[in-house]
Amino acid sequence: MTTRQTRIFVVIAVLIALTRLAAIAHSFFDWDEVLFMRGVLDYNVGLSPHPPGYPLFVLAAKGVHLLVASEFRSLQTAVTAGAMLVFPAVAWLALELGLPFAVAISGAALFAFLPNVWVYGGTALSDLPGAVAAIAASGLLLRGRRHPRALVAGAALLGIAGGIRPASLLMGAVPAVFGATAQLRARRFAAVATAIAIGGVIVFASYLGAALGSTSVADYLDALRGQSQWVRDVDSFQSATRPPLYEVAWTFLARPFGQWQQMTALLGLALLSLIVAATQRRTPPWLTLITFLPIAIFSWLMLDVSTRGRYSIAYLPMHALLAADGLAALTLYRPRLFAGASTVLIAAFAAWTWPAVRLQAGSDSPPVAAMQWVGAHLPPSSVVYVQDAFRPHGFWQLQDYDLRIFKHPAEVPLLEEKSWVMDGEPAPSGVTFQWPHDQLWRVLRQRNFTVSVRESEQIRYLDGWYGREGRDTDTFRWMGRSGEITFPGSVKRGRLTIAFHLPPAILRAAPTIEVSFNGVVLDRLRPTEEETTRAWVVLSRGAGDNELRLTTTATFSPAREQPGNPDQRELGLLLRAVFWAAEQ
Repeated sequence: MTTRQTRIFVVIAVLIALTRLAAIAHSFFDWDEVLFMRGVLDYNVGLSPHPPGYPLFVLAAKGVHLLVASEFRSLQTAVTAGAMLVFPAVAWLALELGLPFAVAISGAALFAFLPNVWVYGGTALSDLPGAVAAIAASGLLLRGRRHPRALVAGAALLGIAGGIRPASLLMGAVPAVFGATAQLRARRFAAVATAIAIGGVIVFASYLGAALGSTSVADYLDALRGQSQWVRDVDSFQSATRPPLYEVAWTFLARPFGQWQQMTALLGLALLSLIVAATQRRTPPWLTLITFLPIAIFSWLMLDVSTRGRYSIAYLPMHALLAADGLAALTLYRPRLFAGASTVLIAAFAAWTWPAVRLQAGSDSPPVAAMQWVGAHLPPSSVVYVQDAFRPHGFWQLQDYDLRIFKHPAEVPLLEEKSWVMDGEPAPSGVTFQWPHDQLWRVLRQRNFTVSVRESEQIRYLDGWYGREGRDTDTFRWMGRSGEITFPGSVKRGRLTIAFHLPPAILRAAPTIEVSFNGVVLDRLRPTEEETTRAWVVLSRGAGDNELRLTTTATFSPAREQPGNPDQRELGLLLRAVFWAAEQ
């Protein structure tokens, strides 16, 4: 670069770095952020964070944690530092790819203001720092075609990128081949060997440290196998529930976030770049394409489609740089016209993304807001049923409460004592925390945007029931020959589920269990197993409580069955749980 170009580069780099501060999230949001936070506090892969452990990312956050009390802010500081280096890293790589200075500057700035790049730069997730390290490493590796020291430095930085996120190694694969091939042709074998050794040692040491930092190496390997199985069966192209590959290709490569107008323009300009490059026999656009092709193909085949906004960060420099090159061709390589068109395109992305950035930075995420409400309004040790989607959030922030995890609302039992439910549906009778489904919804993974806290419906045991027995979450009640239960009628149409136990003494009498709801007989059961669970979809009363009555034709007395047992009660069935949830 000339002196003038260097000044332009520095000024733009500083200005873009300052814009990263606007995206610093007010609180954590994603499941994975909580796992990283737990890893900063107590690193143990398999528990926190998830495999393979992202050791150098967590290590960097642990270093920040020596000065910053919050685990979330420690991670976020490391991510924001990486986000501030987005522009120089991409511009550096673009220059090494052979793209003109104006195209390199424009493409790097465009990448910096892509919605997912800007938004995720303010979170506590490893994607952006891993990508930035790999991009910078790729630039060094390409420079290594001419300078052996750059090849060694690039290999070391690529090893660090791999220690942050293993998939980052794919981003440097093609530049590494080019750099190493050039040095081998120059017969600088020592430089290539040194580069391979240094990069390999860094990656190996990173994940050896992750294994040693876990409970044991064996546990670490087991966690890796479990994660690999999950990716293969759930996330990858081998999953039976994944969309067809052509749909996934469109989603990952053309629609990584829901900004279709600008993305269509971006893709059109990128295609124009390749067409012009083919006609003019220009190499840089094609080298740009093949540099990012490995990580793009890997993402297409192996990664979770619903998280494409994060994973696409690794290969979107390809889109941005090719789009800038296509725009240069469209403006006939006239500097002022190109500069103006680039500014308009970048401004269009920035303006669209700004509301998402401000929402993330200006308010607590719905899960955090809901948990803060619990902490402010409910006494410690309160029973709170937390939907599984918010399990890590709950165990991180609600440690003083009796948390009970459920997946489906029907799994929340009706209790006599007051309890609370936190789930991902609006609660007309409770408090709901919600982010709108607009720009941020189209960038982040589409979950956790609605969280509510409501008081659970309470149950009353009337005639025919004995007192509650058992302890903690394993409680039950015995019924005599019949028993009545009432609970509120807030649900218009619901699924009623009961689970009960019959001891062998009753089963021998071949009992009939009659179930009636609001005076209407739902079923007459003739159980042959000790454990029985049944469910019915029923209409609730318009006003007043619902009444559930259970009746059995057979009872037993522990005193008669077991000589010496002082329990003289006549027992008909042991009720384990009653569930009542809205049915669509």
